[in-house]
Amino acid sequence: MKRYLITGASRGIGRAIAEKLVANDVQLLLHGRDTVALAEVCDSINDRCARVVRLIHDLAVPSGISDLIDQVGKNPVDLLVNKRGCRNRKALLRNHID
Repeated sequence: MKRYLITGASRGIGRAIAEKLVANDVQLLLHGRDTVALAEVCDSINDRCARVVRLIHDLAVPSGISDLIDQVGKNPVDLLVNKRGCRNRKALLRNHID
């Protein structure tokens, strides 16, 4: 089974990409901060995918990034679509993962 991780999947381009990647042999790992919007995306594609996993983390803080990595696990990810929105570039640039 292929595993695709899509950040920013709760709306816009991220959601559209998630909807295009739906397949019976794909596990979609969908990230977003808006729990309601992300649930709607997951519910709308769940029956057309091998598995859908909701990842709700704030990637503007280092702990959110670490938590996302932990939840994704050690199994390889076949595709990463990094479509996370960024409203405050200064905050993003100040974050470092050691």
